[in-house]
Amino acid sequence: MDDVDYDGDLDPIVLRSHFRIVENTLPDDWILHHDNEISDSAYFYRSAMTDLDSDGDQDYIFNGWILGSTPDVISVGWLENLGYPEYRIHFITHVENIGTFHPGDLDNDGDIDFLTRFGPDPDLTGAIHLWLQQPDGTFEIEINTNIVGLRASNLADLNGDGWLDFLMATADGLEVHFGSADGWASIVLDPLPNGLGYVYDQYDFADFDTDGDLDFVTQRYYFPGLWFGQIAWWENEGGMSFSRHIILDNIESGSMNTSRPLRILDIELDGDMDVADGGLFFVNQGDNETFVQQIYEPDEWYDFPILEKADIDNDGDVDLFNEHVYWYENPTNDPPQFIIRLVPRQTTVPSAGGEVVFDGMVYNQFPQPINGHLWADVTGPNGNSARVWHRRMTFTNGEWLTWSDLGLTVPGGLPVGDYRMTVRAGASGYGFVPGDSLRFVVEGR
Repeated sequence: MDDVDYDGDLDPIVLRSHFRIVENTLPDDWILHHDNEISDSAYFYRSAMTDLDSDGDQDYIFNGWILGSTPDVISVGWLENLGYPEYRIHFITHVENIGTFHPGDLDNDGDIDFLTRFGPDPDLTGAIHLWLQQPDGTFEIEINTNIVGLRASNLADLNGDGWLDFLMATADGLEVHFGSADGWASIVLDPLPNGLGYVYDQYDFADFDTDGDLDFVTQRYYFPGLWFGQIAWWENEGGMSFSRHIILDNIESGSMNTSRPLRILDIELDGDMDVADGGLFFVNQGDNETFVQQIYEPDEWYDFPILEKADIDNDGDVDLFNEHVYWYENPTNDPPQFIIRLVPRQTTVPSAGGEVVFDGMVYNQFPQPINGHLWADVTGPNGNSARVWHRRMTFTNGEWLTWSDLGLTVPGGLPVGDYRMTVRAGASGYGFVPGDSLRFVVEGR
């Protein structure tokens, strides 16, 4: 996500089979831009955004196939931002099987370096490579730590000494590697029981307990079934000490059996940190120990590996974006939003009235329950509208609230003709949100 056109909102950048920029023209549209010259020159596998040349705009490090490179050899390169919409591709070196990229100033010399994981299978085994940028803009791998394990975390200064650190899941357990002028020191936070019994994957950093230092969240899953067993946040206690706090434990086998992205964000802007895990929210109840699980993506809520957090619409709260090409607007700073559906039970009504016309459902997109109102209005053949029903209700969050047998009646004595019933929902201070409508016919006597 990057504001490539400097208009105050965020635009997705897609590096895969093509180089694409999806221009955000909120509130109404997205415009897809292709860079055919670059897209025809490379195929991208993994990438990261950073100001690699320190000129004030965002560039993109990547690995993938580059036109003219040796067949079947993966190359490392970067896309230089020359000022939107112009970019230039640069070749760094040939190297196979690189995992995710993590950019940062690893050697504290004022320029941007990056960390990668290298190995026969970069998702399972390999080593950490530190790519250090030289004064002439080239890169040298000066440190190669032989670590076997799963993917490394992003870079962050966990102990506040001015040097970047990172997390790594290895054959020994969850490790924290601390950078310094003298090299790297590591500690094992969570040793594996009896060998390879569970593994860690996916991390995120934030000041979870708002005490001024960086904490992190993890998800742990078990062999041999590869199901998730635990989501936790780790409290930074200073130096090289961390303590684990459970968010969710003993997840049912088979319900979440693929690796999912994990992100820390304050969903409700209430001052405490919540967690998004795939298509789920774990909403902090204010004590950093109690969390309520909610599903924000009703379809395939666990089945995607990429999740980004950013204020996409520039309204002051954090939204989410995943590779289904969905983005989820955080409604915290907006009026309550409801999805309202009517389900016809019958669409013909005797002129005497009194028959139930519909059942219905309401979906509350707010991250917490809302006390509000539900109204039903009928518009007749002459265009006149009348309210026929009103009820105070508590709208649940993150799931469909269904209602039936509400005793909703159509007034008697209506003239013969076509009518439309519209349902609206709202909360105090916000007015109402138009919902679904249903056509019905009043029959003749």
